[in-house]
Amino acid sequence: MTVNESLIEDLLKEIAGSDTIPLVIYLRSKINVSEFKIAEKLDINVNQVRNMLYRLGHYNLVSSIRKKDKKKGWYIYYWTFHDNEAKSLVITFKKRKVESLKNLLEEESQMSYFTCPSNHVTMAFEDAMEHNFKCRECGKLLKEEDKKRKLESIRRQIRELEAS
Repeated sequence: MTVNESLIEDLLKEIAGSDTIPLVIYLRSKINVSEFKIAEKLDINVNQVRNMLYRLGHYNLVSSIRKKDKKKGWYIYYWTFHDNEAKSLVITFKKRKVESLKNLLEEESQMSYFTCPSNHVTMAFEDAMEHNFKCRECGKLLKEEDKKRKLESIRRQIRELEAS
C-alpha cells in the first residue's frame, strides 16, 4: 500500500484535528525543533502548540527531548515528527476501516430491514415482525429496504480503500 500526503493529512485531521496540519507541515523537514520556535513560526501561543503536540504524541507521531535552559533554569522541549510512524498508522487505519466495512457488508447482506414510508423508523426483520410490520410512530405499513444500493456503496468504499 502506498501512502501519499493527502492520506496522511486525512489521518491527522481524524486523530488530532485539522489545527495540527500546519504544525506537522512545519515539523516534517526538521529535527528537534523548540516548542517556542514552533509557536513563533505558527503565530500561536506555546500552550496551543503543546496541546497539538500531545495529541500527536498520543499516536507516537512526534517525540521530544528535554534540555535545561541555562539562563532561566526551565526545561525546553525539542520536537521531531516521525514520518514513518505516520505512514504506518495510515496503513493500520485503512486496514481497520476495510475490516469494519467488510463486517458491515456481511451483516447488511444477511439482515433484512424495514422502513416507514414517512422515514420515522427503520427496523430489523425481528423487530418489524414484533410490531406487525407497522410503524410504531404513525402506524403505516413498513416496506422492505432495497439493500442493493447500500451493499454496492459499501463494496465501492472497500475497493477504493484497497486501491489507495
